[in-house]
Amino acid sequence: MLRFSVLAIFIIWVVWQLHSSPYILHPSSVEDVRRWVASYGSLGPLVYIALYTVRPVLFFPSIFLNLSASILFGPMLGIVYLLCGGLSSAVLCYALGSLGGGRRLLDRYGGSWGERLTAQEVAGVNDTSSLIFIFLQFAFGVSAGFCVVTSCQVGARNQAGVRRSLATQIILSAVLTVLLTALALALLNPMLAWINVTPDNHEVYTAAHTYCAIIFAGIGAQLFYNFICSFLRAMGDSVTPLLFLLFSTVLNVGLDLAFILVFRWGVAGAALATVLAQLVSTIGCFIYAFVRYPVMRLHREDWRITLMDVK
Repeated sequence: MLRFSVLAIFIIWVVWQLHSSPYILHPSSVEDVRRWVASYGSLGPLVYIALYTVRPVLFFPSIFLNLSASILFGPMLGIVYLLCGGLSSAVLCYALGSLGGGRRLLDRYGGSWGERLTAQEVAGVNDTSSLIFIFLQFAFGVSAGFCVVTSCQVGARNQAGVRRSLATQIILSAVLTVLLTALALALLNPMLAWINVTPDNHEVYTAAHTYCAIIFAGIGAQLFYNFICSFLRAMGDSVTPLLFLLFSTVLNVGLDLAFILVFRWGVAGAALATVLAQLVSTIGCFIYAFVRYPVMRLHREDWRITLMDVK
């Protein structure tokens, strides 16, 4: 555990040094990314993909890279390079997590989890990953798309526009939360049948149904967390979402240990830990945002949303 802690501290130190280095690109606008990538000529696509790959450890907003893709390479190639960068970025994050001792911790403490969760319960949870992915990724995509408007208002230095976009996004996120939650819970049994998880295997079905029901009931926490993090990135702050993500991850692990090993709540405890960790992180992120950025403190007139604001 001591070696793991030292390695984690070292990785955090290296990442912070990269973030602080004046020799590494830290864009503040789409134009910064476009100009820097275009300066490499024919190597531009490779540079773009490499930049997207290391983006998580450089702490700069992904929205600049997303928007600059079509400007640099056109719609079709832009999507291709964007997907390549996103996949390689995910691989890098996974590799860093493995290097940080994730596998070692699983090997060391996995037996304790096995004493609390049966093979059928684990199978039930694993079988539902694709269903959960569909809804949570839709929530993530919607949140990221909302904040394109905010980025435009920030670039135009329109504080009233920033507040109105925030109020509009809060209302739209609340509506989407209700719709997605209702839709996911209503379709839960049919979706489980689509992936061949049926009551014939009672323990697997019960675990899958319980886990999905709790996760879907907490879609709002995920949607609002993605929303506020995307909003902060649109404001130019990409460090705070990362810190709250780390906090949420640590809290999730701690709650998992408490709910499964101590309280013995099984699959329900694992799902509840995920939702609660996300909810706490969301509330903390909102509080920080309103305290740190006065422009986000909404006025009464900001809630007078028109159809044009929604569009």
